[in-house]
Amino acid sequence: MEAITIENVRVFDGAGLTPLRLVRVASGRILTSPPPGAYTIDGCGGTVLPGLIDSHVHVKTRAALEECAR
Repeated sequence: MEAITIENVRVFDGAGLTPLRLVRVASGRILTSPPPGAYTIDGCGGTVLPGLIDSHVHVKTRAALEECAR
């Protein structure tokens, strides 16, 4: 997989947005140091979601719904 650096983006961390930063990715992993030969993309101030979680559920009672919301 190609190494990518995305600059000028905010990251949604589950609680809010970070200040503008860069995100480095190679082989499906987020990295802390620049990968060699990384392709750079300007995120133009956009937002990056590190991953989406399947939260599909079947709820039968209000109590179960309230538990899911917690």
